[in-house]
Amino acid sequence: MTLFSAILGHLGLSQPDAANYLDVRLDTIKSWCSGRRTPAIGAVDKLYKLAERIETAADHAVGLWLEQGEPDHIDFRVDPGWPSKRCRLAVAAALWAALPNDITIRIVE
Repeated sequence: MTLFSAILGHLGLSQPDAANYLDVRLDTIKSWCSGRRTPAIGAVDKLYKLAERIETAADHAVGLWLEQGEPDHIDFRVDPGWPSKRCRLAVAAALWAALPNDITIRIVE
């Protein structure tokens, strides 16, 4: 596994999702994932921005949870404007990592 493919997994992007999101051919993504070619700077920048967006969304959800008095659960709604469903789940995973262990996260679509 290459760093690029690990990053895609962390962000919740399959290779076809990444090709669509980055507006490149699937063969290009495959060559970046295998390490045969170095990812384009523009693509890497776009992935950094997606990672920041994921963290910002999780931070926002934590802020709302704190405003509610830190209840024992959080109903997490993920807007549909993400590149993939797995990417939306990456937001939930970031939220899970930011909350105390005893908090239940209920994902509401």
